[in-house]
Amino acid sequence: MILASGLLMAKKQGVPLRGRGKDLGQTIDDAGARVGEKLRRAAKRVSAGIERARTEWRRERREKPVETGRKRHWEAVWEDWWFNAFGLIGPLLGSAFALLWLAIAIWMINFVNTGLEIHLLFAISSFLYANLVLFFAVSLFFGYARYFSKASPKTHFLTWPLTTAFAVAFTLWIAAWVVDLLDAYYPAASLSGASAFLHSSTYSVFIVLLALFYALSIGKELLIALARR
Repeated sequence: MILASGLLMAKKQGVPLRGRGKDLGQTIDDAGARVGEKLRRAAKRVSAGIERARTEWRRERREKPVETGRKRHWEAVWEDWWFNAFGLIGPLLGSAFALLWLAIAIWMINFVNTGLEIHLLFAISSFLYANLVLFFAVSLFFGYARYFSKASPKTHFLTWPLTTAFAVAFTLWIAAWVVDLLDAYYPAASLSGASAFLHSSTYSVFIVLLALFYALSIGKELLIALARR
């Protein structure tokens, strides 16, 4: 009897409970829709801010005084001419010219050092000569990265994180070599420590910066794509 009464009460209360469940589900859906709309609006505001900053930067570049903007203007004209004249082989030619100038610089250092016999100059020329192929490869890498970024601007967000992280890592490698050279001629515990730190952290810095720059670049593109919906 008591069991039957309990079942009867549960049946009577089932309808309002189901109704409340439907109301709760609708409330959650509405809240989700409102949050999604707020996120879309925020993305649009961020995208609009980025576009305004980009437009302002371009406008400032166009409106720079002649005495400060003339050099960059001719650099841009030269770069456009080189890009249109040589196309895909342009970076290869540019790297070859850079290698030629570096070889001439090494020859001039050795020529001057013939009479001076300064060990520091000899060490510098030896380092440059031993890494000629590496410098050529680095120049080739940056040249083709710039070429493909110019040929396909939409892929710039994929190339700049790699080139920027590599540029920082390459600069750290050069700094490590300079510290090694100074430590060889002017031994000091601080120089040895700095050299060890630079050598051990260059690869880690490259990986961290690469991940960070790609996260920023892809996140920016996702915000812009979300705002355009």
